[in-house]
Amino acid sequence: MKVSAIRSDEVYSKIMSAPPDRKNDIYRYELMMPFERKWACYNVPIKAKTPGGYDVIRASELLGHIAPTKVDDTQKQNIQLISDDELAKLQNFPQAGLPYCAGYACGYHFVKHYLKKTGKSIVEATLLPAKEILDAGEDFWND
Repeated sequence: MKVSAIRSDEVYSKIMSAPPDRKNDIYRYELMMPFERKWACYNVPIKAKTPGGYDVIRASELLGHIAPTKVDDTQKQNIQLISDDELAKLQNFPQAGLPYCAGYACGYHFVKHYLKKTGKSIVEATLLPAKEILDAGEDFWND
């Protein structure tokens, strides 16, 4: 599996400037597709079999996220990096059901996996480019 960094703020900016008939596909294929295997664990398809059916867009709406078709310039202030619910609440952003420090916990386990796999020390890893660490740790995401 190839690991790629996703800048959600950049994807949302792209959605913001897209014509209405392209917004859902940008969300589906640029923001959600990299997580297709994780969505599949919840039996959520990337695209519904029928128009208006259950898919990643509907699931995201049910979690309190704004529909891609409603993302426009009025949402510019809401574009942010993903954060846990506690931080989101402090910043008056919608909560997404993420536990405290979810991003840090994921990063911690990824780095721990990388260090064990490569035998490098944390000092050595700190000096490496992120791409080198991400490339070497691709198999972390297979579970």
